[in-house]
Amino acid sequence: MLNTDTGIWAVSENASATECLTSERSRISGLAHAAKNWGHEVILNANTLETTYEQYNSLVIEKTIVDVSQQDAQFVQFFPSSELTGARLNPGTSPTFTHGAIEHG
Repeated sequence: MLNTDTGIWAVSENASATECLTSERSRISGLAHAAKNWGHEVILNANTLETTYEQYNSLVIEKTIVDVSQQDAQFVQFFPSSELTGARLNPGTSPTFTHGAIEHG
């Protein structure tokens, strides 16, 4: 967690894109649909399958603590440590929203 001039941010490996915390606003094919069908509040990075429930709970807590983005109020101030980026070889997987950087001071 980081407290800046724009409010509280989370920097975490628990999700690969900011929109994984607000999946209903995602344009990534299947992300919003999967969250709705599974009844999940957030979508995990899922890199630690043996502790999925702990990772899920942690991400929900992170979502609860952070502030709303100053750039786009549909998203929260969450910065993935390994952020999803668009690629020509993976069409339809470009993130809907990225912060780019955290500025302070």
